Amino acid sequence: MASYFPDNKDTIIEIIEGLRRILKASYFPDNKDTIIDNLVRFISSGQLESKAWLIRALKEKKILNLGTVFICAGWYGLLPYFLLNDKDFSIKQIFNFEIDALSVPISEDLNRASVKKNWRFKATLKDILDLDYQTARFDTLKANGEPQSLAISPDTIINTACEHIQDFNKWWGLLPAKKQIILQSNNFFELKDHINCVRNLQEFKKQAPLELIYEGTLHLEKYKRFMLIGFKK
Repeated sequence: MASYFPDNKDTIIEIIEGLRRILKASYFPDNKDTIIDNLVRFISSGQLESKAWLIRALKEKKILNLGTVFICAGWYGLLPYFLLNDKDFSIKQIFNFEIDALSVPISEDLNRASVKKNWRFKATLKDILDLDYQTARFDTLKANGEPQSLAISPDTIINTACEHIQDFNKWWGLLPAKKQIILQSNNFFELKDHINCVRNLQEFKKQAPLELIYEGTLHLEKYKRFMLIGFKK
């Protein structure tokens, strides 16, 4: 596998230590088996190489200034971790929006160093269909559990889980024109939670029309992953 995994040994150790903390932590103790199963998927070769591919494409196209980033359905926060720890990228903040309550504390634990830097990374329990992507107004939680109201305008919107978005057309309609968009989907129809797969790159391009900077297909062992980078028309 052509991997992005950082050459910096300390970074790799941090990832391993982060996963170890997550396994030991008392997040939702009744869901321990689910967390363990998800972590196995989270560090699968397909997940890692998909994130690696995205980062390589951004560097190839010299898309390095991402500004304020909204990651939609960012799961346990591996992509933010790589982006925030890569000095080639200029990033103000990354906000991860998830409807899975398990994902919020886990992604913040993995990205704990960035959370502590004035919320350079922040995860929030929020349906991505309930966001205004011009200027999003939402409540998130401080470390002490108190709510904090924010109004944030994203420069870059990333969704690497388009295959999971049931009402994709509605979500796509919420995105303003001229926003920088990074999308991934796949043709892995076999998984029951993959409710919006596409058969090929052309179908994905019809689903999400962009002024394209990059388009491509990544051939993985069990499926193909598709990526689009550009600006919404």
